[in-house]
Amino acid sequence: MALLLIGTALSDMCAGLGYRGSLQLISGSAPQEQRAEVKSRYLLACYGGNSLPVSGIGVLGALTSELTATRTFASTITLLALGATVIGRPRLSRSLRSKTSHATTAVA
Repeated sequence: MALLLIGTALSDMCAGLGYRGSLQLISGSAPQEQRAEVKSRYLLACYGGNSLPVSGIGVLGALTSELTATRTFASTITLLALGATVIGRPRLSRSLRSKTSHATTAVA
């Protein structure tokens, strides 16, 4: 039981740090006049991303089997994550190059 509690605490801390870091990244990249809008959209995406699989597996599990529902959502989430990685990688690279060049220019 102690191992379960320790594992839960560690995973929750990691999730919290990941959430905090991603929100900080989102806030820093948004223009000042649009920060509130960007943060609210980000939070909607986070909460939707957490609740949609739970609701979807429940509905799909009632119509089919629980195993089929879980496999379907796991496959869908995997494909969406891969797609986001492929689409987001060029943007991230440009963003990092831009920040690096600004930092180099500021130092020089």
